[in-house]
Amino acid sequence: MQTIDDVAKKIIATLNEAGFQAYIVGGAVRDKLLNKPVNDIDLATDATPTEVTALFEHVIPVGIEHGTVIVRADHLSFEVTTFREEAGYSDFRHPDEVSYVTDLTTDLSRRDFTMNAMAENKQGTIIDPFDGKADLQARLIRAVGEPLERFQEDPLRILRALRFASQLGFMIETNTYEAMQTRLPLITALAIERVRVELDKLIQAENCRMGLHQAEALGLFDYLPVFKDSPSLIMKVRASECPFNGLTDWFVYLAYLEKQFDLSTFIKAYKLSNKDKQVMNDLDDTLMFYQSTGVSDRLVYQLDKASIHRFCVLVFHIFGENLSPDDLLDQKQALPIQSRQELAVDGHDLRRLLTDKAPGPWLRELIEVIEQNVVSGSLPNKKRAIEEWVKWYYQSENA
Repeated sequence: MQTIDDVAKKIIATLNEAGFQAYIVGGAVRDKLLNKPVNDIDLATDATPTEVTALFEHVIPVGIEHGTVIVRADHLSFEVTTFREEAGYSDFRHPDEVSYVTDLTTDLSRRDFTMNAMAENKQGTIIDPFDGKADLQARLIRAVGEPLERFQEDPLRILRALRFASQLGFMIETNTYEAMQTRLPLITALAIERVRVELDKLIQAENCRMGLHQAEALGLFDYLPVFKDSPSLIMKVRASECPFNGLTDWFVYLAYLEKQFDLSTFIKAYKLSNKDKQVMNDLDDTLMFYQSTGVSDRLVYQLDKASIHRFCVLVFHIFGENLSPDDLLDQKQALPIQSRQELAVDGHDLRRLLTDKAPGPWLRELIEVIEQNVVSGSLPNKKRAIEEWVKWYYQSENA
């Protein structure tokens, strides 16, 4: 079976046979040298997008204005970008001018860090004009060329440096770190969606506590929404144990400990989705329920199967208590029902049963009471039994 590396080398061979240079570049080279799995490969070539398109059957012109196309081969996608140099970054992200070049070193010189500025040819030889391999061995994150220029071009690279430190357990080289401090105010010019993506990767990383400490020491949180207005919240960052299952879970943790902020503050400031909002609110409700009752059938019923592990991680971080996700899942699966949809009656059944009651919130409230009784085992999940119980319930209510 062909690996993604094999398929990439086939694309390189096709370009080489047509008279073009072509290399694997960026994170794939770094990860191979670190003996990490490679799931995504980018290629660089001196062929123009038009020349690349002419050589391959399936090409998608995704970023052709910047010299990038996607080549589809063996059901895999590869970004193929023409060697280029760039000038001007007025939006702190995209170059104002792009010009194609034929020199690999010139192309590599525009990249962020030396460990990402290496290339590999078809034979597996590493081209390393900025000593990225030595920095990998020294476990250092170092900007390519002049650090102030790299962070001026795209201040998100400040967050990327911290994220790589968190993922790899690397230190940040002194000149690079000082340039990050100098350019730190430019963070406020970034779209919050881009900031959110990098923070999410940082908080999930194995060494995220190290990454958070470096970010806090740098002063990053003085420029981030919510944090910049709350020194006490920054103190909670300093105390955060890691990793979390994502940025949303970290926000649940912080809001739980720092009661002056509710979840909506983070949701609005970081433009989180409605799905994220629902998951965060559900986790927060379950944590409060756990604080008052501990583990119970009702609690595990409230947990979605996909959220059980996340809940256990948050319980550990907040309460310092170890819960077994497997035990909670077993407890949940032993319940009479797994969700409201499994109840033997629904709203239509109850309306037909209680024809004298006008529509209103009573129906939702009744279903919740039925649900709780079925989950606790005090009411069988049988239609006839539930209907009899409902009649008794309303007779006793009106007695």
